[in-house]
Amino acid sequence: MRSLETRRAGKRTRTGLLCGSLGAIAIVLAALSPAATATAESAGTASPAWRVTVSHSAAITLLKGIACPSLTTCQAVGQNSSNAGVAIKTTDGGSAWKAEKLPTGIHLYGIACPSLTTCQAVGENSSATKALAVKTTDGGSAWKTEKLPAGIVTLYGIVCPS
Repeated sequence: MRSLETRRAGKRTRTGLLCGSLGAIAIVLAALSPAATATAESAGTASPAWRVTVSHSAAITLLKGIACPSLTTCQAVGQNSSNAGVAIKTTDGGSAWKAEKLPTGIHLYGIACPSLTTCQAVGENSSATKALAVKTTDGGSAWKTEKLPAGIVTLYGIVCPS
């Protein structure tokens, strides 16, 4: 995976991250801070340049969701080249990402992190016959499957305000 960042006067300026995929490459985009954008606009100059930095070497091919409970800590979920579910985490604003261990046989499509330690992610089992939800309460060190009502096939998104 690659992370993009911008620099203005030698300092990193980002307020959030956006994930997606481009072919077989999963990417995370670091957003400009409002101050940097306003400075560029008022000066009549183009947007600041983006610089690509490699931040995760795992074979992640598709990111489906990202949640950032702080300016520097984010969790992202998606799939790897073997079509298995993945979760990755950064604590430095996207410069480096660490893979987390998930239960096997899942595909994750959405994630919400109402705090630095608690996140929930949703998706489906690997045969696409049953919706799944997983939860961590220790910042991603351990993920556990949650019980859902019967009859739900897939969940694509989740929002947890607290």
